[in-house]
Amino acid sequence: MQLIVIGLAVIFAFIRGGRELILPNFVWKRLLLVSIGLQLVSFVFPVLKIALVDLSYAVALLFLYLNYKIVELRFALVGVAMNAIEIWLNGGAMPTIHVAAMNKLTVDLLQQHTQWHQFLTGKTVFPYFADIFYMSVPYRAIYSVGDFLIALSIGMLLQRVMGKPLFYENKRL
Repeated sequence: MQLIVIGLAVIFAFIRGGRELILPNFVWKRLLLVSIGLQLVSFVFPVLKIALVDLSYAVALLFLYLNYKIVELRFALVGVAMNAIEIWLNGGAMPTIHVAAMNKLTVDLLQQHTQWHQFLTGKTVFPYFADIFYMSVPYRAIYSVGDFLIALSIGMLLQRVMGKPLFYENKRL
């Protein structure tokens, strides 16, 4: 979903008369790369998945906290925190709903890759943080509230850095 948001935000910013994409000066920007790298390595070494994903979320939270002054990243901080809490409290796997519209392939993938996702049960902690929103457009996927907050944050940040913010920061804080 985040890649679609990035593409749409860039197109929308150009339509609104925005300039070329120049990312802000993030504090400790390498932490973001480390976080993404840990997620990718967890696919190569599924035995270490829980530790790598937990560490990845901790590093992402640290990056977002260090960049708290960038207003748009505050939504991402809350979204990543929601996803991290859900994964940490449910044994290292993101709970997801079982939707009747899901095709057999998706259900089979979820059942085969239980180290990354698990179906919601009565024992799920904070089920409202889980992947509970099914969307079939542009492709079939299930998202969490945290995923939507992360996407919102990315879209707003791209609008601001390309020239025209959607919201203006209150300087009196």
